[in-house]
Amino acid sequence: VVALSWAGVKYFTLQLKRISIEKVELSETEKSYRAIAWAHDKGRDVRVMGAAEQTKTMKLRSGDSIPDEFALAKVVSKAQRNALRNLIPETLIAEAYKQWKDKQGKTV
Repeated sequence: VVALSWAGVKYFTLQLKRISIEKVELSETEKSYRAIAWAHDKGRDVRVMGAAEQTKTMKLRSGDSIPDEFALAKVVSKAQRNALRNLIPETLIAEAYKQWKDKQGKTV
């Protein structure tokens, strides 16, 4: 299994040209935001969900916590990434990773 960043997930979904986010549902607790995103693969007519939770604060190296003004945006992005990632075939990712690794060995 190869882990993909948000940029990697977006790259593969754009290449496939048939996957999109249909809906994002948000909820909130005292300490965190929660998001559920629904993705649709129009080619296979498959819908999956991805979920994420993000705290409203972030810890500093000093150990202090401060409000995270981007917490809501982070949770939405994470939920979308998780939903889209579920629709990308592992074989596609493995082959792309293999090609990338092969190129790394051939650098001049």
